[in-house]
Amino acid sequence: MFKGFGDSPYVGLQYDPSHLVRQFMDPIQTARDFVDKIYDVHLKDTEILWPVLRSTGIYNENHVQWWRYRIPGMGSINWREFFSVLQDVGYKGGMSIEQEDPLYGGDNNPGPDFSEDFKMGFVMAKRYLAQYVP
Repeated sequence: MFKGFGDSPYVGLQYDPSHLVRQFMDPIQTARDFVDKIYDVHLKDTEILWPVLRSTGIYNENHVQWWRYRIPGMGSINWREFFSVLQDVGYKGGMSIEQEDPLYGGDNNPGPDFSEDFKMGFVMAKRYLAQYVP
């Protein structure tokens, strides 16, 4: 894609490391590979439900979910390493918490009046991320 646009500085990535986890890709290495093209970051984690995955596989008959989105710090992403990649290049782009954690009401909260659980998910994510993003 980047070559197709002649490596234009106007073409970049909205990087969401959580999507790579559920694809069994390394979100840290991928960030390293494309760090100069990351223009925006979604701060969301993914938890692999290993007991489910081991017993059903990724394509199971009953469509049992073997992963779920979580707030940062509650999944598999090594956020310390991830933010180190961004810091190494002096990243100044946007970052947003994408709250889809079902344990914090993120699976059914269309708004505009958000539940207390949903709001708490943002509070907890902010508390965790404060160690990396002042």
